[in-house]
Amino acid sequence: MFGPSFKSSTCKTALHMAVGRMHLLKNKKEIQLKQLKKEVAKLLGDNKIDNACIRVELVLQEEHTLSAYEILELYCELVAVRIQLIAKEKLCPVDLQESVASVIYAAPICSEITELSKARTQLTAKYGKEFVNAVSTNSAEAGVNQKLMDLLRVKAPEGKHKLAKLEDIAEEHHVTWNVEVAREILVPEPTPPPLIEPFGENPTASSVQLGYPNPAEQLQTSLAMDPLAPSGQHKFVPFANVSLPPEEVPDMQPTVEDDDDVPVAPPALPFVKGGPSPPSAPQEASAPPPEHPTTEVPPPVQQESVQDEGEEPSNPPTANDLDDLTARLNALKNKGLR
Repeated sequence: MFGPSFKSSTCKTALHMAVGRMHLLKNKKEIQLKQLKKEVAKLLGDNKIDNACIRVELVLQEEHTLSAYEILELYCELVAVRIQLIAKEKLCPVDLQESVASVIYAAPICSEITELSKARTQLTAKYGKEFVNAVSTNSAEAGVNQKLMDLLRVKAPEGKHKLAKLEDIAEEHHVTWNVEVAREILVPEPTPPPLIEPFGENPTASSVQLGYPNPAEQLQTSLAMDPLAPSGQHKFVPFANVSLPPEEVPDMQPTVEDDDDVPVAPPALPFVKGGPSPPSAPQEASAPPPEHPTTEVPPPVQQESVQDEGEEPSNPPTANDLDDLTARLNALKNKGLR
């Protein structure tokens, strides 16, 4: 009703029988392994490298199985010795967790050892299905030996491992063979990337990205430089640092003939702070504003105002003022020299 119960004597017997079964399988597989190595050595001697590279995978698989049997044999013996401790404790002891988990994990994989399946059934009755499911799904976290997991995992061996095993077999059987051919098959050298990528939809962008000159751009440059050149005689400029002859710029300065009357500006008068202001250019007389009737307004207070540019001075300078100004300048110069 509640499933099979744990029986320590049944589990111990199954474990001992599993150890004996593994001894028999190990002897059988060792004989098969020797025969496989002889076949691989013969293939190497006959220069059948391709067949030897395939056959050596079976050699590696048999060696992994033998190594797994050795680990399982130790775990089965340890669990069988401590079966009384397992029967007394409700939970799995910490020092036995790796051994118990490894036996439970390897039982369905090593199907040729039927006694391991019986031991798994007894351990499932002891620790429950949740513990067994945890071992099957999260093997590393449940405590299964990592090396045992790698040996029992079904995967294709790497090329470097196959090449190393071929070298060992050839050395063991004293076979002369071509190692370079096997290296090219098993460990090929990576192909270097192409120097020039094929142009896609935008050849201009590809050429600019790779740093190579684009013939289409050179042709456009030559047409822009000399559009009137005959067909087949366009000037190609492959480098941007080619100096071109400077273009002649016409002289845009106006020429003055001798007969033309050119107005000459009068010399500017020196300005001294505190002296009279220089005369400004006369302005054209503007039309007088229309007369409007105005009321009498008292005259405003006279204030000093600064004359704007363009207005005529109230007292235009005379010759006496210019002489006086020149005399003052000379006096200042003489004072500075002293």
